Amino acid sequence: MVEAWPAGTTAETHYKVCDQGIYWLTDETGTRLARWRGHYVPSAFLCRGGSGYGDYIILSIDADGRISDYAAPEISADEWIVA
Repeated sequence: MVEAWPAGTTAETHYKVCDQGIYWLTDETGTRLARWRGHYVPSAFLCRGGSGYGDYIILSIDADGRISDYAAPEISADEWIVA
């Protein structure tokens, strides 16, 4: 779910991000739990419905702020560094 999403708004997002990004898993309070080992977009989490090729965040967002067809991916210990 996208926090503070405007009710009734839908979107097809394709965000181009800079290489060498830093991506964190957090809990519901925002406490950092683990950091993505790679420097490119973690596609299993941020590219739903297409391939971002490591450079794009691709999400379809429903009117209630939920990411369409989102299923939580497996979290592999070898891909994340515990905070």
